[in-house]
Amino acid sequence: GGRTAAHPPGKATLHQQLVVSLLAPIVLVTLVSSVVSYYYAFNFATLAYDYSLFETALDVSRQARIEGSGLHVDLPRAALDMLESDTHDRIYYMVSDAKGMFVAGHRGLPLPPGNPAPGKPIYYDGSYRASPVRIAALYSPVVGAPDEDPILIQVAETLNKRHALANKLWDDCKAWYMA
Repeated sequence: GGRTAAHPPGKATLHQQLVVSLLAPIVLVTLVSSVVSYYYAFNFATLAYDYSLFETALDVSRQARIEGSGLHVDLPRAALDMLESDTHDRIYYMVSDAKGMFVAGHRGLPLPPGNPAPGKPIYYDGSYRASPVRIAALYSPVVGAPDEDPILIQVAETLNKRHALANKLWDDCKAWYMA
């Protein structure tokens, strides 16, 4: 006869034990790799969009001039239209003189941490008008300024495109893992 050993109730079979012992690490590794993938995807998106913020800050700095007794920023209408035409994110800018006084743009952008060197951008996160933003700050000299202190140009952007790109990259990574 074909006798089979009775399986004691409440005791997992060898097959169940193997499935649980193999499945748990696989699920854990998949979760950890997904989190790490999203982190790298978001950082990649941040680097790409940070460069764009820096370019915008440079463009704004090129429009700063000393006229009469003060600093003026003359952004052409086309440049303002480009800043305002983004369909996914809001873009803000602010120019402050060497003494920290507001000159042009959107008042109240968060100031950069520390004291960055002139000509070198600093990137940081902040909040503006109740939305999280990424900000590029650039201290830039102004030709013809009576003092050597640089002005501060800040360009901020909400994070919608960054999250969308990171999610797209993450979805692509998940599809690759599942293949």
